[in-house]
Amino acid sequence: TEVIENEPVSKIYFEQATYQCLENCGTVALTIMRRGGDLTNTVFVDFRTEDGTANAGSDYEFTEGTVVF
Repeated sequence: TEVIENEPVSKIYFEQATYQCLENCGTVALTIMRRGGDLTNTVFVDFRTEDGTANAGSDYEFTEGTVVF
């Protein structure tokens, strides 16, 4: 994804397009980026995990929260 620094709005995105964690890999760190817009403004982004091919409780630990930039 191309992000132009002088855009009038902030873009919030994962640093990598995909992340992979095979069975028993331990932990995965996701990097969330913010580019463009007025970086002096505070931005709140809510997040939560959702089941896909893995299930909360048995394959991973459910988590949710808010990232503040």
